[in-house]
Order: sequence, then structure tokens, then C-alpha cells
Amino acid sequence: MKKIILIILFSVFLCNPSFSVIKGKGEVKMSDRALNHFMNYIWGNFDVDIASLEAWATRGRNPKPGMFIMSSDGVWSSAWYCPYSRCSDPGSSKDVRLCERETGVSCGVFAVRKTIYWDNGINTKKNKAKINSNWTEEQIKFTLVNLGFYEGDTSTSDMNKDLKDLKKLYDDGVISEKEFEKAKKRLLN
Repeated sequence: MKKIILIILFSVFLCNPSFSVIKGKGEVKMSDRALNHFMNYIWGNFDVDIASLEAWATRGRNPKPGMFIMSSDGVWSSAWYCPYSRCSDPGSSKDVRLCERETGVSCGVFAVRKTIYWDNGINTKKNKAKINSNWTEEQIKFTLVNLGFYEGDTSTSDMNKDLKDLKKLYDDGVISEKEFEKAKKRLLN
């Protein structure tokens, strides 16, 4: 009986779609279009049809960011929303393959919910960045610049403000000490 239960559990584990997520790897720089799409995804500015939103609302559910997929050239992006507290992978492998067919470059999952999963050497498997939906556009851009995902120009802003924002990200636990030091060094140079 124990063997049967173990076989069933093992089968469920292998067939669970949440384990088939193709996470993005390597250096990527978001285009302005992908950045705007990502910010709208984080803030919940839905790009789904009105009928879906109305159906979710009648069931008393507010859709939340589910998954954000992006191409390695930072141009192509796609997002899903989830009306439940827990959602499984809605088919990211299909969208990743679609992205690769349309762009001719590698693609992968950039974020699950509000956590960035793309591993570019700064944002790693052990040290994933989280984006807060209450952040302003500047805070999101600043975080993505310091994580190496967006090439924004921080030199035009006041350096003291940038350093304070960076320190707040570090104090809030969004970035590690290593990321903080690297970003601070980049700002000061």
C-alpha cells in the first residue's frame, strides 16, 4: 500500500505544471515597451478582456499578477493574471515556445507573481528580487537598472536621492548587501 501511495505522489509531482516553468537565464535588457508592460503587470493594470474581469469580479476575486514571460532581447513580453490565492503554471512552456518562434531568440519566465526569476548573474536563484505593487515608476525602474535588467539613465537624477532609494531597497530586504554595494559603486562612478 505504501508503494502505491509513493508512486501516486511521485506521479503527481512529475505531472504538476508548476514544476515545468522555463525560467529565463542570461543577460537581458528590457525595451521601454516591455518595461511598461511589466509595470502594468505589477500594478494590476490588466490587459485582459472585460468579460474575464467581470467574471472574476462576480465571483468576488481580484486578479493578481501571475506570470510574466519575456524574450532574451527584452522586446517580446506576455503576462497572465490569477484570480485565486494560488495558481498553477497556466502554460508558460507554450508561450515560451511561441516567443522563441516569433522572435528567433531564447525566451523564459521573467517573473512569477511579483518575484523576478530571470537569472542574469545579479538576480540569482538564491537571491531573487521582489517588486512591490505600491512602488512608483521611478522605484521600479531604479530596481531594474540596479539589477541589470534595464538601461536607464540614473546620471540625470539627483545622486543623493538615488543613494537614499538604494539604501531603502537594501533596508527593505529587496536587494542583498552584495547587490547594494555593486549598485552603490555604479552610482558613485
